[in-house]
Amino acid sequence: MSKQDDLRNVLEKLNSVGGVKASAILYANGIPIMPLMPPNVDANTFCAMVGSMVGAAEEALKALGSNEGDLQVVITEAATQMIMAVKVSKEVILASLLEREAQTGLILLELNKASKQIQTILAA
Repeated sequence: MSKQDDLRNVLEKLNSVGGVKASAILYANGIPIMPLMPPNVDANTFCAMVGSMVGAAEEALKALGSNEGDLQVVITEAATQMIMAVKVSKEVILASLLEREAQTGLILLELNKASKQIQTILAA
């Protein structure tokens, strides 16, 4: 099994969690590594926007005196959906598109578990 297959399996498991509509592993600059999106979501746009969102959150934290690497999670909420993103490493982000009513605590736990699996896969 290849790294790509392993990464896809992690995202498929994550996308099976109630309330998760789509997920992607991406570089911090917004370039997709492994997106798993429904047909109505453009993976390149999603990854680019998540990369920008996380980068802006990191810059805001730095301006407020946080250390580099302090960012834990970025959550963006809209009327009908949410985006939740976690840093896998300095260069890699894991993000999910969620239904607005999703159980964010449970999904954050699943994102953190998936993040650790992704770290292991990418380090191999």
